[in-house]
Amino acid sequence: MNSRKTDYKEVAAAKLGRLQETLRSYVSVETGGFFEEAGTASPGVSPHYWHLPGDSTPGWALTSGRHNVSSWLADSPLKGGTLSYFVRNFDCGMGLQENLACKEVSISLIYAE
Repeated sequence: MNSRKTDYKEVAAAKLGRLQETLRSYVSVETGGFFEEAGTASPGVSPHYWHLPGDSTPGWALTSGRHNVSSWLADSPLKGGTLSYFVRNFDCGMGLQENLACKEVSISLIYAE
């Protein structure tokens, strides 16, 4: 394997790991400001309190659906690739309401070598 492919794989592994660890920090029992739209936040709560920086999807980082964070690749050899994740809600005993459902996250990274 040539060193360029090895470098790409190392950077890819680092980016995937960073995203996975960052998303773990969004799992919380704190519910303040979850679904507030820009400009409607409670006093002292940022409207982007739970938004993942670089996520093209507005709102909470763990809202169900597809999230694109390809901007996280801009400073790397993977620039031009696609980094995204998909959040699926499932009922683990508390229902499927967005802020109560358990979450399953699938991460995808596509890049040209």
